[in-house]
Amino acid sequence: MKLKLPYKTNWLIACLLCIKGRAMDHKSDELSALVQQRLGLCADCPGFFGAVISTRDGLILASSGKFRGDAPAACAAQLLEMATDSLSVIAPAQTAELLIWTSDQLWCLKKVDDRHLLLAASNDLFSAGALRMLAQQSAQQLAAVLPLLYKNEP
Repeated sequence: MKLKLPYKTNWLIACLLCIKGRAMDHKSDELSALVQQRLGLCADCPGFFGAVISTRDGLILASSGKFRGDAPAACAAQLLEMATDSLSVIAPAQTAELLIWTSDQLWCLKKVDDRHLLLAASNDLFSAGALRMLAQQSAQQLAAVLPLLYKNEP
């Protein structure tokens, strides 16, 4: 039997579980700083605009540059899902990386692992190689650090 609680009660329970989970899952401020530092590798790209690391469902873990709030994280998750869905019409496969040029920006979206995404942007349209390389380096280093966020403290 499923217990149905009023919306406000569900929201409060979800918040408390999230706070408890964060207290249990996050080892320390040093670990968060390490994630931020690894994300900061993207800032070496010419014309760097911003970078964000998010979960596959669009929750922000860290951001740098001009990326603030939840919107860049949600955008990363939505871009990956839409690209995968669209390409599956031609050939079923999971999208691992995207490079997108707009009229004034360059975007690189990269799967870090099965749980996390990295979205980085540059105002220099000719820095695709640099942005992709720095995003790759950042993703590799983040892939080694991010699993530590999910280990319980002893």
